[in-house]
Amino acid sequence: MPLHFTLYTGSDVTTSGVCWREAIAKDGITERITVSESPGLLADAVSSPPLFGDQRIVAADLDGISEDELNMIAFSAPHSDTIVIARATEINSARRKLIESFGSVVSYAIPQSKELPSRIDTLAQAAQVRLSSESRRVLLDRAGDDLDRVFSVLEQCRIGHLAEPTPRQLLVLLGTSQRDILPWDVSDAIDRQDLALAIEIALRCDPIPLVAYLSNRYLEAARVRERYQKPNTHDTIEITGQGRWQAEKTSRLASKFSNEEFNLLLSILAKSDRLLKTNKDSSVTISSLISALMKK
Repeated sequence: MPLHFTLYTGSDVTTSGVCWREAIAKDGITERITVSESPGLLADAVSSPPLFGDQRIVAADLDGISEDELNMIAFSAPHSDTIVIARATEINSARRKLIESFGSVVSYAIPQSKELPSRIDTLAQAAQVRLSSESRRVLLDRAGDDLDRVFSVLEQCRIGHLAEPTPRQLLVLLGTSQRDILPWDVSDAIDRQDLALAIEIALRCDPIPLVAYLSNRYLEAARVRERYQKPNTHDTIEITGQGRWQAEKTSRLASKFSNEEFNLLLSILAKSDRLLKTNKDSSVTISSLISALMKK
């Protein structure tokens, strides 16, 4: 079985990055390689048998790869059963042609106006958000071809469990409408250690979606903390697939607690969810939860 090599690249770095992370999540991986940090390691992975299991599935960042290493990969390709899911910010025409001799290149150029709706749909699908025609129009009108901003808004929808955001909700997130109370207003107040404000805002939110949002936020941070004690934004993006804005917040949260503390907080969140579904009065449960999350 020959090498299966796919490269995601192009001037639209937002869409190429999102599709790369989506492919990684779909296929699963056995290892990650950043070529600029470990020159030659990807070529070794292609030419060597798997370390674990029956097949190597490698997520690779090709920025900085040398032509010599690409030639070594091309040489090993016919006899390798490795799967490589790669990304690169830029790739010149000669190296692209070399890669196409043993693999495939999926390129996303900065879209023309007529291509923007389908590109926004691609980002929405990756964020697991469904857009009505009116909601898509809001993004087109207000964000235009700023796809990084579009994806940041869609990522906020995913985290806030807005599976089908209304035009008004998108306007709020884009900063072009009167401000509503949103779940991340609560987490922002918690991050600032403002207990009174966090409780005040939390009591104005729908409690069950709020706890679902907080549970997801702390679960994502716990996943990062299992890998890195002091993660940076790049580490968090690699693990969670979040946009840069959200990954910065997740990195700070992951650095704040130990693994044991995250286990305790996730247990408290799960208990709060059960209480909300069985008790009519949510104020005590929510206030106690916010106080518990604030401790540290």
